[in-house]
Amino acid sequence: MMSDGKFGFPAWFDALPDEEKPRARAKFIVRCAALIATQEGTVDSLSLAMGYGRNTVQSALGAGRYDDNFPVNFVMRLEDVIGRDTIPREILNKKIFDRQIAEQ
Repeated sequence: MMSDGKFGFPAWFDALPDEEKPRARAKFIVRCAALIATQEGTVDSLSLAMGYGRNTVQSALGAGRYDDNFPVNFVMRLEDVIGRDTIPREILNKKIFDRQIAEQ
């Protein structure tokens, strides 16, 4: 199992080709958040709970917009819905939040 601190990825993740990992990582994180945040447990319901249109998050995932990191505004909206540190910020946007931690 791949793990980033207190958030782990399933064993199947390690078996993926490297080029598939960024998108699979983003989809897994969003699906976990959807299960935590909404009764329906769907990405569409999470998208609505975050104040986006029904298909906004799903479309962004499919287009690869979250493959590298989730944008800060997405992280903030997600935290409003699921709570801060439910999924560590370093998992959501490693480039920005690791730097902030290092600077403290």
